[in-house]
Amino acid sequence: MGDKVINLNQQLNDIEQLFASGQIKKAQKDLRKLNSQYGKGKPIPSKFKHKFQRLNFTAKEYDDWAEFATSDKRSELISKVNSLEGSKLEPRKLANEINSLQKQWQNLDQHGKTASKEKWATFKEACEKA
Repeated sequence: MGDKVINLNQQLNDIEQLFASGQIKKAQKDLRKLNSQYGKGKPIPSKFKHKFQRLNFTAKEYDDWAEFATSDKRSELISKVNSLEGSKLEPRKLANEINSLQKQWQNLDQHGKTASKEKWATFKEACEKA
């Protein structure tokens, strides 16, 4: 049991260090893995609960910031696609422009939190109309 406690403490310290060094995605991934290990039927040792909760709060905070940072950009992409509807661009140029905007959307998904279902549906519908 002692080795498991030391291992848990080391894992929590490693995750904390990842957050501190800016390796957010890796820290969140490792924390999710740890959360899945200590879920159903396997309680977190009480002396680590506070640290565990603090790290989960930190991960949530980063998710919130990522969503905030990408929200305006997604709205801008939706506006750009909407402006293409009824445009006089030749079909190939229109397709290229839509494709470019779709790639920008995908890039936001890869580097931040994915969009809400509503925003994605709005963007997708606007692309289809354009």
